[in-house]
Amino acid sequence: MGNNVGLTIEAAVSGGGSGMTQGHALQLTGDSSLTLLPGWSLNGGISIGGATTILSSVELPNVISGPGNLVIAGDLILTGNNTYTGGTSIGPGFSLQLGDGTVGAAAASLGSGAVTNDGTLTFFSVIRPLFESSQEKVVANAIGGAGSVVVRGDPGGQSDILVLTANNTYSGGTTIHTGAILQLGNGGATGSAGSGAILNNGTLTVRRSGTLTIDAPISGTGYVEHFGPGTLVVGGNNTYADATYVGGGTLTVNGSIAASSGLRVDSGATVSGIGTLPATVIDSGGTIAPGNSVGTLTVNGNLTVASGATMAMEVRGGAADRINVSGTAQLDGTIRLIPLGGNYSFNAPYTLLTAASVVGSPTLSTQGSFGAGVTTVLSVSPTHVKLTLTPAPLLLPPSPLQISPLPPGVGETPVVRVATGLPGPLPANIRSTAGALDIARAAGGNLQPFFNVYNQPSATISQAVNQLSGEVGTTTTGMGLIAGQQFLGSMLNPFGYGRDTLMGSRIAPDGSADGDDMASGPPRPRYAMWGQATGAYSRVAGDGSAGSATRSARGAGFAMGLDIALGSQSMVGIAAGAGETSASLSGGLGRANSWTGQLGVFGRTRLDTAAGGFTLAGAAAVSFLQTDTKRTQYFLNSAEQRASADSRVYSFRLEGRHDGMRRPGIAIQPLAAIQAQVVDSDGYSERSSAPGTPTGVTVRSATNSTVRTELGVQADFTLPMGTRLVRGFGRAAWGHYLMREQTSAVALQAFPGNGFTVQGARPDADSAILAAGIETEIAPRWTLGARVDSELSSRVREVAGTVRVRYAF
Repeated sequence: MGNNVGLTIEAAVSGGGSGMTQGHALQLTGDSSLTLLPGWSLNGGISIGGATTILSSVELPNVISGPGNLVIAGDLILTGNNTYTGGTSIGPGFSLQLGDGTVGAAAASLGSGAVTNDGTLTFFSVIRPLFESSQEKVVANAIGGAGSVVVRGDPGGQSDILVLTANNTYSGGTTIHTGAILQLGNGGATGSAGSGAILNNGTLTVRRSGTLTIDAPISGTGYVEHFGPGTLVVGGNNTYADATYVGGGTLTVNGSIAASSGLRVDSGATVSGIGTLPATVIDSGGTIAPGNSVGTLTVNGNLTVASGATMAMEVRGGAADRINVSGTAQLDGTIRLIPLGGNYSFNAPYTLLTAASVVGSPTLSTQGSFGAGVTTVLSVSPTHVKLTLTPAPLLLPPSPLQISPLPPGVGETPVVRVATGLPGPLPANIRSTAGALDIARAAGGNLQPFFNVYNQPSATISQAVNQLSGEVGTTTTGMGLIAGQQFLGSMLNPFGYGRDTLMGSRIAPDGSADGDDMASGPPRPRYAMWGQATGAYSRVAGDGSAGSATRSARGAGFAMGLDIALGSQSMVGIAAGAGETSASLSGGLGRANSWTGQLGVFGRTRLDTAAGGFTLAGAAAVSFLQTDTKRTQYFLNSAEQRASADSRVYSFRLEGRHDGMRRPGIAIQPLAAIQAQVVDSDGYSERSSAPGTPTGVTVRSATNSTVRTELGVQADFTLPMGTRLVRGFGRAAWGHYLMREQTSAVALQAFPGNGFTVQGARPDADSAILAAGIETEIAPRWTLGARVDSELSSRVREVAGTVRVRYAF
């Protein structure tokens, strides 16, 4: 039959012949309507090709097939295994029921298309004979519309399970009758019951992956169960009365299921959320995990956590998961702490559970770590379970006997999990800093500002403690020594006026003393002014046993002076200088800059003895340094510590040389020297970029001394270049340090009475000292020279370059 045809059947119609039926009792090829009156009968199937509207309220056992759509405009019961591929529409006020509940009947079905339900869609599950197992009836059609879904079964028998596997969007609610079972999902990621309320007087089962959220309330007298591996999130005030069972996956309760007769969580399953539960039993292998992250879960009744079960409690900053139990909490399982980071609190108890009565003996574990320096103390009282985080001893071997948690209250039983502390062996700087913290801890000091140091893992806690040491304060000594040594070298420059290439006579190409020797030659001016610019780089590697960082420094300076000849054998002079030096420590331990002003005196005299000619020279200087330091405490929220301080460097050098061997144009002479420097530093307190956070240090005033002896040889040479002479020298010496102090006396500002010593990078006891230079006259009375000085050892790489101009008058 074609389009827009209305058909009324009130007698028997048989298919199988030709003509209109074409092998079916009825074939509708276009949009049609069908009315079945009393006495109707179709012996065969119905094929629909367009939109076919059934206007009758009857039970239709015939199989409906074809590509068409089925429109329900009555109260229709379908009991056949229908195969039509179009959609199904149920009009407002009308209903469609699949199946009639007949014992042992075959399952009725929709076609394969989507369902638009604006009325009522009822599934009457097949009822199985006694002792026959239920089977699943899977409905994959997507059900939408404003209508409702009803699931019926046998209240006293065994009904099949209706399984909805589509993401259904109908909004009229779901009703599950007594004896009926509705399952959402079949192990996959889809399957839902629309968005309306659920009246459950039977069984509601969720068995799917992914997350399914039911915010509409669930009421009735029925039973709810959830199987994994997915998560069921239940919101709203649910009032269903039967039990709740979690056999797998996670049940997250953000509303209330307190009206349920009880909740049981089986092995491998979890209950979580921020809502209210009924009396709850967590079986061995099961988990209760309050919160959606950190939050509070309420149990309206008793809570039993069996042996082998877990309470998973997250801690973030100053907040922790919590369970409030109105009845008795029987705790025989494990409380597993899960640190999530943030600003934890020392000695401020976190309440994990409250109950009218707490019994049992839970064990304690941690998933992750609060830090190698944090001890967890779990206190179980008759009504509470509390967690307290305390600082652990950093140096002492971990042992429960060494832990001093907050005194437990009356009746409390502490369960202690000891931190690991600092891994050894420890270098001196870290050991000293950790010792100061341990002393403060033993005295009850507030270590909260340092929590982010204590909660570092074993791999980084030593580095975090080292950042507290304030080692950058030792750079003042290192920079002062560089500035003082440069200035001494300026005053005792081998090319100074009348100085005989540092000590001894200058050599002419023929081997005689040249015309600049004060002991011979025509009279010359008594005075000379000179100026020089110097740049230097120094790298001193850290000492592993001390824990000092590698110090790199760069300096630049300018010096000028006046030479005054005293007769033919002696001279004296005065000098002044200024410069700037910067230094940095490896490992991000800080940077420093200093500005220097310098004053000095120097002199030289020549002694002729029976053993040959000797020249003695000496210099003394004082350098005034203003130093600014800056460091970032990366483990303490990148707090920046700054400071400024003054210091003085007293520098002395005495050197002597024998005339030695002389050949044409060259002289080789042994030399010896001793150099001493004393760095006198004022104390200071660091200023933090985070006011009120006393994590910086106070550095006490201190004196560091360095004494070095030198034994070596110097070669002087003179080369003619056209009408000019180029004079030069090369020197090699063994330097041996008698003293090489590089320490800083500090105290953490939070604990000013706990002072300790920090060691900075210092040179090796022995080193090679090398120097070379040349000079030439560039105009009458004007000379220009340059030199390079270096000190080399296994830990030291130091080089300085100098350019010098001199005018005699």
